[in-house]
Amino acid sequence: MNRKGFTLIETLISLSLLLTVAVSFFYLSKIGARLEKEAKAKLKAAYAYQAKMEEAKSK
Repeated sequence: MNRKGFTLIETLISLSLLLTVAVSFFYLSKIGARLEKEAKAKLKAAYAYQAKMEEAKSK
């Protein structure tokens, strides 16, 4: 039996693997964006704190 092409099962398995990878990628991207936002907020707070400390030292 000479078989050419994909069977339906092989296609479904390939699509499910591709979907799993895509969903994982988008989920990790969402987490990464949230972590970046939190890091920027912390950095902004640290700069504000540092500016206040410098202001207090100069008085």
